[in-house]
Amino acid sequence: TRQYLLLILLCYGLLAKSIQVDNGNLGAVVLGGLWLLAVSFYSTTEPLLYVWWHHHSARQFLGYKLLVAFGHGLVLTAPAIGLLLWQFGQPYVVFIAGITGMGMGLLALVLLGKYTVFPRSMGLPHAIWFGLGVLFPPLLLILAVVFYRRACANLETIL
Repeated sequence: TRQYLLLILLCYGLLAKSIQVDNGNLGAVVLGGLWLLAVSFYSTTEPLLYVWWHHHSARQFLGYKLLVAFGHGLVLTAPAIGLLLWQFGQPYVVFIAGITGMGMGLLALVLLGKYTVFPRSMGLPHAIWFGLGVLFPPLLLILAVVFYRRACANLETIL
């Protein structure tokens, strides 16, 4: 995350500007950008040894990874969420909750997708499925279930 520190500071600078000019929409875009940044942290594949060290079942491992990813995402975005709620209040609560929910959903989907082909990296078929899911959001729920089952089956051989 050190290589992204300048980008994080830029996002929070834009957030400060959105508060200064009283533009909640810009703040919401910044919040979405922070969630996309959190998703990018979990899209890279770690070495096989890091996964092999865990002595959990595949379900426990995925649950642990999702919990850690959500925690890291919330640590990154919590100051932005707090500032947006403090500045813009009630009208933006649903909007901010929606962006946060979509960010967590995308984070979960990318993490599960990564472990469906682990230790290789995700390729073009995953990108196509993600793109179709963005165009047709109900497909994302189906993808989450499919990716979870495939990730569990793939990780059983490693763990």
